[in-house]
Amino acid sequence: LDKPKVLLAELARWSAADTADRRWQKSLAYLNAELGKLDDAIKILAALETAGELSSADFRALATWYQATKQDAKNAQAKVAIYKTMDEYRLQQMLNQRAQSASEVNPDDLLALEAYFSKASNPQGGLGAVEIYYRTTHDFRLLAGLADAVIGHTSGQVYAFLGTVDSVLDEIQDEATVDELVKHVGEVRAKAKTPVDLRALDLLELLVERRGAQLQNQAGPHLAAALAALKRAEKREWSTGEPLMFASLLANLAFTEQPALAQEQLRIITVMHEGAEKGSLDRLQIAEWISVIHWRHERKEQSVDILSAARDEYTASRGGKSTAELRTHLFSLIYKL
Repeated sequence: LDKPKVLLAELARWSAADTADRRWQKSLAYLNAELGKLDDAIKILAALETAGELSSADFRALATWYQATKQDAKNAQAKVAIYKTMDEYRLQQMLNQRAQSASEVNPDDLLALEAYFSKASNPQGGLGAVEIYYRTTHDFRLLAGLADAVIGHTSGQVYAFLGTVDSVLDEIQDEATVDELVKHVGEVRAKAKTPVDLRALDLLELLVERRGAQLQNQAGPHLAAALAALKRAEKREWSTGEPLMFASLLANLAFTEQPALAQEQLRIITVMHEGAEKGSLDRLQIAEWISVIHWRHERKEQSVDILSAARDEYTASRGGKSTAELRTHLFSLIYKL
């Protein structure tokens, strides 16, 4: 009868000197759990989690112990950690398969999405599953996850995500959902840690409010909020390389039915063009985007003029020689002539 207690004492002694693979500490945790000492077991594995020492099986055990001790929030985060141990592609495929067959959203699927968006090198890869899930279920929790998904990433990851999130937002069919999502974006903003996070939330709010304007006959309040979000986004501190990504995303947004947003879009990108080094490739690219905006709004002469001037400036800066980088812009100009 005393053997488990003896073993417990021995494991405690061995684990005190366990600094390699933490095998004895894990064994001590599992033995404590077997003896019904779940608080002690949790304490040991939680400490190892902080040190990054837990496997998928360990997180699974920890989740079970949290559930048994009615620690629901920690149980959920342990489940998220389990999904984070999965290969990114495998996790994405699992989510897609579950979305295809779902009639409602399983809470564990929301945790899997949270894990995917947190760990993925290409977070936008999870949007397909969200779109399918939401089209079938209209479960707001899926949309709320989008706000959480845009923070904590590099600028490159964020802009790729924002460039494709409209596929999900287009599934929103009522103004009340738009208002609720905007409210959640504001709540997530309190957790943002970097200017990239804050700008990402501003741009997501812009897209959500634009969707609200598309759904509502009296679109004024949504357009005003979208315009304010865009102006906030412009004013935040830039990370390296971010201005060009911002300009690209902004230029690709069609505001043909929202003149105030279209005017602000053109103003911002024009300011960025004026601030770019003359003759640089960046300045040429920004001029291309300005040309695209003019063309979209049927200002075809202006579209051609700015791109022609940008081509001439870029070519002159390289001694009159054409370069491989210029070809795409030349083809664009030829198409417009």
